[in-house]
Amino acid sequence: MYCPRCGRSMQILNEVFTCVIGDMPLSQRMHEILTQRFPVELPRPAAIEVGRRLSRWYCPGCGIPLGPGMVCNNCEKSIHDQMFQLVELHPHLDS
Repeated sequence: MYCPRCGRSMQILNEVFTCVIGDMPLSQRMHEILTQRFPVELPRPAAIEVGRRLSRWYCPGCGIPLGPGMVCNNCEKSIHDQMFQLVELHPHLDS
């Protein structure tokens, strides 16, 4: 799974996905939601720039920047309904 905040690959630590670079573990509930919605990590195109930016969010399944409405242009899935939890409950270090 890719980090929705910076687009880097997440690792499973203590049984939950964690963005090591951003020191951002997902809550158990967010881990479950994103794992159900994005069960397979697709290969990300090499030309995609990753890193934390205030206005950019990434698809957890594809690792590409999300388009308008927080919808992935590749898999057409969205994290829009999880934005409050991601912003308020999952702080990410700037990287």
